[in-house]
Amino acid sequence: MDLTALSNHELISEIKGLRGTEREVTVKIIYHLMEIERRGLVLSLGYSGLFDYCMRGLGYSEGSTCRRLSAVKAFAINPELSALYLEGKLSLAAISAAQAALRDKVAKVEDISGKSVNEIKALVAPVVESKPKEVIKPVIVKSSTPLFNDTPKEERYEIRFSISKETFQKLSQAKDKLSNSLKRELSVEALVSKLIDNYLSPKERAVAALSTKIRYIPRALRRAVYKRDNGHCSFVSPSGQCCTESRYLHIDHILPFAKGGKTELSNLRLLCSGHNKLCAERHFGRDYIKHKTNS
Repeated sequence: MDLTALSNHELISEIKGLRGTEREVTVKIIYHLMEIERRGLVLSLGYSGLFDYCMRGLGYSEGSTCRRLSAVKAFAINPELSALYLEGKLSLAAISAAQAALRDKVAKVEDISGKSVNEIKALVAPVVESKPKEVIKPVIVKSSTPLFNDTPKEERYEIRFSISKETFQKLSQAKDKLSNSLKRELSVEALVSKLIDNYLSPKERAVAALSTKIRYIPRALRRAVYKRDNGHCSFVSPSGQCCTESRYLHIDHILPFAKGGKTELSNLRLLCSGHNKLCAERHFGRDYIKHKTNS
């Protein structure tokens, strides 16, 4: 693009016009994302969620994705923010910084209008910091001296050691595989505790390993499914888009067990929680699955 023929006035005028158009396009994108999320389209397109869709499907950077998804949440609660953005009174970064405060009603739209990111952070920080913080119970780390002088309510041990890169990668893979059972508690302590419990648990029921007519999936079979599917969601959209989610995975019967599907490797697959629900809705209907998950 050759802009050398433009005068200074024309150059400045054009960039101002483009900036206005850029804001309009961004607002349209945000509202499109809102509607895409409302319809649940990203799952059928082969993405694990809206964040994954923005990153892999639309090619946004992580920072750009975070700002746009924060705007999606903020616009849904406070639609007037879109007008302030179009007028240049708020940037996407400013809206992103204020989104949680607006959601929790610790700040109002008029409080942040015309303010920069740093001004918004300074505005909401005192309110956020004034909220009651979690009380940490006094504990003792098993060492030469206790951390607290109070009577200990829990005896804990401090373990410090380094591990090889290979072991660290294995630990990360174990975290991915156990993310569904651990839910949001993905701390190293919870992970190690779960691994120890799995190792110390009784041997699997022999009857389960011998029969494909039982829903229970033996551990050896679970390992085979994880290995075959490379520890990722195996969902592929009609266009060929593969989901790459590696956390919160479920082992799903391709032909549902309730419809006569067998518990064998050829009828099992790894699905993320979103695609597991999508496939269940396709087999049993959205209303039925909604009733089951709410009951």
